[in-house]
Amino acid sequence: HSGPIGLTSSTYDNNNNYIDMGSSSFYTFLQYEENMIFNLHGHCHDSQGRDNINNSLVINPGSLLLKQYCEITLEKNIIHD
Repeated sequence: HSGPIGLTSSTYDNNNNYIDMGSSSFYTFLQYEENMIFNLHGHCHDSQGRDNINNSLVINPGSLLLKQYCEITLEKNIIHD
């Protein structure tokens, strides 16, 4: 549910008073997790953004009420010898 701490996707801008709503534990997890492709979270409804931690794409699409969303397409690459 929560995104990682310290990223634009988890930060709420309250009249230039930035409030970080992210999780420090989750940030630490993503620093060491090499197999995570992406993290899609929506904890901070008033924020949206796209960040990277190592090989992981971190996305907060924003508020669906404001017609903010993202579309993700996953494809499996098959390599033939």
